[in-house]
Amino acid sequence: MAEVSIGRHIRQWLTWTVIIIIGYIVATYIVMGGLYLMAAAFPGEVRITSAVLLGARAITAVLTLVIVIAATYAMKAGRVTLRTLGLDRLPFWKDLALTVAGAVVYVASATLLLSIARMLPFFDVAQPQQLGSTALFGLERFVAFVALVVIIPFVEEVIFRGFMYGKLRESGMPFWPAALAVSVLFGVAHGQLNVGLDVFCMSMVACYLRHITGSIWAGVLLHMVKNAVAFIAVYMLMQGTVG
Repeated sequence: MAEVSIGRHIRQWLTWTVIIIIGYIVATYIVMGGLYLMAAAFPGEVRITSAVLLGARAITAVLTLVIVIAATYAMKAGRVTLRTLGLDRLPFWKDLALTVAGAVVYVASATLLLSIARMLPFFDVAQPQQLGSTALFGLERFVAFVALVVIIPFVEEVIFRGFMYGKLRESGMPFWPAALAVSVLFGVAHGQLNVGLDVFCMSMVACYLRHITGSIWAGVLLHMVKNAVAFIAVYMLMQGTVG
């Protein structure tokens, strides 16, 4: 019976992984294809800047979520409710307090894991994340902030700690295997080893916050805080515009 249960859980994980990956690929082709077609059709009027690319990334995340939910219904793979997504209640003050505690655990665990990984000869802990030009000002900076700090964290939490984690738990998968399955995929999706390990730790904390609260709100706030810190460091402090 245990082997049957493990096999069923693996099939569930593979199913949702494939759906999310395909959804992301389709969404990327639609959004980026449309963007480059507009740039080609209106040269000089449509410029593909870093802010535009971040906006496109936010739209891609939203479209991925739509495709994933639509595919779930098309495959008759069960309903997707607000409870499944961890959005069946509004944020509480408790979520904010748990965000602070979660941030401490996340930073400590990520620091420890990256320190261990630093010992590996092929691991470059200082490898910069590919963000394009960081020289953003005025409206472009505002667009980048909304995309990176508000939309992307919320939608990614809904997809990973909401949809995927919710579906795995509904299938009967225990917390730790579900959290690991979600977090490994989330880390791999970021495409770089050092960034992947960092967000893996954040995802594990966000999964636990959902586990104890039944909601993704604390994880959403944690993700937003993490991206806000990165935004300030990359797009403001590095340009000497804060202070």
